[in-house]
Amino acid sequence: MKTMRRAEVEKLAGAPDGLGWHFKVHSDLFEKQVPVIISKGLVESSDVIEDYQIDALNMFLNIDPFQRITVAQLLFSHCKFYNEIADYGIDRRDESHPCYATRPEDVFKKITGEPQVIIQAKEWWKNLYCVISFSPEWENEHGVVLVVKNGHIIAFADYQDYFYDFEPPGRNGGE
Repeated sequence: MKTMRRAEVEKLAGAPDGLGWHFKVHSDLFEKQVPVIISKGLVESSDVIEDYQIDALNMFLNIDPFQRITVAQLLFSHCKFYNEIADYGIDRRDESHPCYATRPEDVFKKITGEPQVIIQAKEWWKNLYCVISFSPEWENEHGVVLVVKNGHIIAFADYQDYFYDFEPPGRNGGE
């Protein structure tokens, strides 16, 4: 089990900007370094990475690499959905079409840039969450966000309000 301790996270993260802390970590899931943002959230005056945010980062680092299959399947279904609703002015059978993918693993060829991990954990949530954000060719305006709950990739979500379907506000004394 991989564990990053507070000192290591703080050294990598450095000083926060207006959004939070930015750094890269090695992901076994993606077999490469990926950017991480630990969000300040609504407490913009906070200059402290909270323990539950470090827990959420460690949860991400310990995602079973075999879940890459789940990532591919979720992205593939999102891609196919966009293939049905969006008109890109290109024949859908053309390989240059943003939604052209015949198998789930093909969608990774349609992702521009790196996946980005965003940690917005709240200490009042019952579960640990993070999101993995992708910029695919078929949805380059908002991207695609996959929700990770307790180490399992469970769904794709709207590009806003990532967790409210899973941990609604007001639950357990939250916002």
